[in-house]
Amino acid sequence: MSGINSKVSAYNVGSSRNYYSNHRRKLNDLYKSERYFLEPALKKISSVLDVGCAAGGGLLFCKEANNQIEYTGIDVSSKLINDAKKYVANDSFYLYNGKIIPFKGKKFDLIFSLGVLHQILDYKDIIKQMVAYAKEYIIFDLRLTKQKTLCDPNKYYQYLQFSKEDSSNVSVPYIVINQNECISFLRNNFSDCKIDAYGYYSKPSSSTNIPYT
Repeated sequence: MSGINSKVSAYNVGSSRNYYSNHRRKLNDLYKSERYFLEPALKKISSVLDVGCAAGGGLLFCKEANNQIEYTGIDVSSKLINDAKKYVANDSFYLYNGKIIPFKGKKFDLIFSLGVLHQILDYKDIIKQMVAYAKEYIIFDLRLTKQKTLCDPNKYYQYLQFSKEDSSNVSVPYIVINQNECISFLRNNFSDCKIDAYGYYSKPSSSTNIPYT
């Protein structure tokens, strides 16, 4: 299994496209921890970048919170981007390589990434870019542990099968970060930012291959 190529393959399969075309399209579809910061922030801003927009559901729940928002979404899957473009007539959705956010010089009031960074080995670089391109806020989620960091995609990964009929057998990296390591990274790189956190303890999904409970 090989990082970004595996992720692209996973999100190009039919069951994945079907799932993201029919789920996570409303604020009520999101986890409480995702809405905790996102919903109030959306009501305060006028432009947003969604990193890992899938089939464009983020456009719908952003507009639900604030109909005046200028929304932009980026994703690594060309097929999901094509699905997303069915929602709007303009070019709000763009393909990117999963490593470099492709908006030199452009700033967004808010940049968020939900359910994505724990699948990206270079998550720290993506967070740094999010901060660089954001005027006001960035919001993201990570998987944290009090135990050691897990970041070897050959050992720790998640199968993405969105239906019982899906036999594609594709997987993506599943990164779990030691919480003290995460705090040190944030403090060392963003000491001039106000950082808030909210979350909960949870068992890993049964589709993950990791040793933690």
